[in-house]
Amino acid sequence: MEERVSTLVHEFNVHPQLIGPFRKLIASLQNKEVVAGLEEQIRFFQTTQTRNWLFVNLLNEVLQVKELKLDVETGRLPAKPNDLLKFSHTARVEFGEESRYKDLMCTTGLLFDFVFYLQKTSILNLNGAKMDEFITLSFKKGVAQGKMITRLSRHKPKLTNEKHAPVIALLRQLSHVILCLLYPNIGPDFYKKLAMVNYNEPLKLALEMKEFGVHSGMLASYIAQSFPIFDPLGEVMSVWGFPYVAHYIKDPAVHDLAALAELGVILLDNQKIDSFSENSKVGFAAPELKFLDYTLTSKIRADLADEGKPS
Repeated sequence: MEERVSTLVHEFNVHPQLIGPFRKLIASLQNKEVVAGLEEQIRFFQTTQTRNWLFVNLLNEVLQVKELKLDVETGRLPAKPNDLLKFSHTARVEFGEESRYKDLMCTTGLLFDFVFYLQKTSILNLNGAKMDEFITLSFKKGVAQGKMITRLSRHKPKLTNEKHAPVIALLRQLSHVILCLLYPNIGPDFYKKLAMVNYNEPLKLALEMKEFGVHSGMLASYIAQSFPIFDPLGEVMSVWGFPYVAHYIKDPAVHDLAALAELGVILLDNQKIDSFSENSKVGFAAPELKFLDYTLTSKIRADLADEGKPS
């Protein structure tokens, strides 16, 4: 608790323009003039709410959108911070507010919040295209894939960097969103058609390369490398679709995480569990996963069936 308070005080000192509005917000909530120090005000408002209030204001300093505009006279936002940061909030809730995934999911959700509001600004020229639904659906798909990957990872002993597993799917979906923001006239339709066919991951990447000149694994790798919290996902996403490359260069940690994540996506997206043999490695059904030491045993099938078999 005290560590979080100290971190927030530091952030206010880095952004002193927000101290005044925050004091006004606390005063309006207490119906009296604030005399307590900044630390006490943060404790009163609670650290999570304070953090989200800061995030919203810092996003708006960059984006300048009316949906996030602060009332400087009262310090109030147009809505509750959790409602304004809906992707960040949902990611934390879906994977556990106090779990080991918390900080990673919060950061990934914030990136979705950023692009959600970015597409509403004049910074991008979307030629009238509306991306709200596509961004929301991409996020929901990433969450579902992340949950599948997490369930699979529990059956992989000694998986290095296991806490990063669910983030992989969301970063990949985020890269789809960014490609659609860059190519609004073709991107959403491209991914809608791609979702309707049973292509393997390498072929999907090839089609993205043909359409955009870059594929989602490359873009997700760049995103991951831009934020230290995502290390080592830059390397993991760089071999998306081809995890065996990491096997050949003798990087088992990257290989196992990339291959297991890809298996989760494959199972949820376009193959049934029954497509994989009970007693042989999954690589027989998905050749790009040929070095993943993994079989869908009865125990794993029963576990996955608890949330419904992927179709």
